[in-house]
Amino acid sequence: MALEQSKLEELTIGLYDRGALMFSDFTWTLKSGRRSPLYYNQRGITSFAKNSRLSLDNQRRIRDLAVEAYSIGIDDLGKPYEHLYGIPQSMTPLGGMVAQLRGDSILWGRVGDQEYGVHTPIEGDFVEGDTVVDLDDVITNAASKLEAVASLGEVMLSTQGFVIMFDREEGGAEVVSDAGYDMVAINGLASAMNMLEEAGRIGAQEFEWVSQYHEQLRAD
Repeated sequence: MALEQSKLEELTIGLYDRGALMFSDFTWTLKSGRRSPLYYNQRGITSFAKNSRLSLDNQRRIRDLAVEAYSIGIDDLGKPYEHLYGIPQSMTPLGGMVAQLRGDSILWGRVGDQEYGVHTPIEGDFVEGDTVVDLDDVITNAASKLEAVASLGEVMLSTQGFVIMFDREEGGAEVVSDAGYDMVAINGLASAMNMLEEAGRIGAQEFEWVSQYHEQLRAD
């Protein structure tokens, strides 16, 4: 099924224009510890800024396309489930919007320690043995995906698979598959870069940075 191509291109370009998909000269340190010229962070797309290069209507459009893309990805995954799980914190608010669109149950993970109230790593109403589809923003080496599986497993919830917005194409998808889970990636690095190049957003410099980065990965 997948999000239709014209919408995927609009979403990808919009994520770049919103500053969710960024390129620079090896500026960012990833959770894996790698220094990267590419960074994806969609946390901000659920809110709107008056000083953005995009109009408020266009910011709303990109958020809504992202929600639609996740919903279609869940259908494409094709797994039965009782709940969606927005891996914290990138999918905490956006996961709720996806669940609202679909009329689904949504669970979320607690972040940080709490010395008062009820202590539970997974918030929401569920029973042992329920099945879950995990939602996240990006996959690199899949470490956070397997951490999510473990956290859900601690409360006897079973992960059915993953829907990810952006695959950095660094082996994470293979790790997830080897662990026995299916995954749907809404877009990947090569496809996104081609879309952005055709739209005039990036050029030879960004491709060179990413090429150098992958050369370093192969050498490690």
